[in-house]
Amino acid sequence: MRRIPWLCMVVFALLPRWSLAPAVALPSAGSALMQGYAFLAQARAAGPGESRERFLSKAVRAFKRAYRVPNRHQQVQALLGSAQSYLLMQAKKQRFPFLWNASPLQRAEKSLLHALVLQPGNAAAALLLGLVSWKQAQHNTTRRAAYLARSRQYLLQAAALGVPLRLSGQSRSLLAGSFLPFEIRYVLVWLQYLDLRGKGKAQDLVLVYRPPASKAVCFGVVVTEGNALPLVTNTTTRSLLPTATLQHVRVVLRRGGAPLLVFSAQRGKQHLEARFQWRGNRLVSLGRP
Repeated sequence: MRRIPWLCMVVFALLPRWSLAPAVALPSAGSALMQGYAFLAQARAAGPGESRERFLSKAVRAFKRAYRVPNRHQQVQALLGSAQSYLLMQAKKQRFPFLWNASPLQRAEKSLLHALVLQPGNAAAALLLGLVSWKQAQHNTTRRAAYLARSRQYLLQAAALGVPLRLSGQSRSLLAGSFLPFEIRYVLVWLQYLDLRGKGKAQDLVLVYRPPASKAVCFGVVVTEGNALPLVTNTTTRSLLPTATLQHVRVVLRRGGAPLLVFSAQRGKQHLEARFQWRGNRLVSLGRP
């Protein structure tokens, strides 16, 4: 009887593993996205410095792993996460003047333009590009007017897609309503697409922010199908949570019931949580346990 060469036996042994690769690709991308946003949250909590830069580098690596999966929606999510990481990075000084490296803002812009190519109607990409151009205007006085005009253009695009924005020169009375709209100078606390309605795809944009002068509360909104739905747990301030370190924003699936949107934050030794449930065409607060 003729023996099978040992190399063939090795190949046959590996075949079942290869056949499973497409099946595990998407879950692994989801895990990489979760890791990226977890590192991004840790970076925001760390504050400026070497610790923040390490977390941001880890976040970018996680988002790059998620991007490698050939799924357009996952790739856009990864590009949005990477851009947010670059927005927080400090520009490094050039060691060799004759070499050119893209700055964090340039890397963020490239990621976001790519996201808009993949999804031209992406509200988060338009909003972040408005922030990038505004920051570029602060660093480049010679092209300040051009960058500010570009920033306004992207912000108007984001507003047309449902993001509640107040632009410079716009009257507050025009936007007076049930919650505080986002402004370009506000601190971006969280920005991520999640599946809040159980549709099987993350299409609901969660936006959390706070005014720089406000040390007491942060505000939140969900943008879905062009509509802005406020996230309110305090009816007096119309806020989402007291200002704290936001650690997780997740969707909890329930058998026989609508998914829950859960915010988890830490304020000193105090753990804070806010929960919302999708009912019909709105999000209902279930309070803070």
